[in-house]
Amino acid sequence: MNSNNKLSFLIFFIFILYVFNAFTNSYIVLRENYQIRLIKGAGDCDKSGYGFYKKILHKFKNIDQNISVKNFNNFPSPEGYFYEYRKKKNTKYLILIGAEENELNKYLQDNFSSIYNEKNCYFLSK
Repeated sequence: MNSNNKLSFLIFFIFILYVFNAFTNSYIVLRENYQIRLIKGAGDCDKSGYGFYKKILHKFKNIDQNISVKNFNNFPSPEGYFYEYRKKKNTKYLILIGAEENELNKYLQDNFSSIYNEKNCYFLSK
């Protein structure tokens, strides 16, 4: 391989890195830890509601079952991040992500009570 081919390959390689934002993405991966990047991508009390679900698991450590989630944000449920197939699904608790007041009232009338909430995310119990 002569020097012109090597130089052409190097320029092409740097161009590909630039097109796919490899420099910026590498900086972000090195600067922020995994949990912060996941909350930015999957949302706290928006999008999938990953951050809110994580807070519930941290605050209520005595719950040793999978918690059902209803997401009103037109995003997938965050259950997939935390689902453990060996554990049963808990029907006593429910997490609402992006619930408006009228949607919350439907569950409150159905024998649920609010245990914890942030913004428009609610953790309910029967």
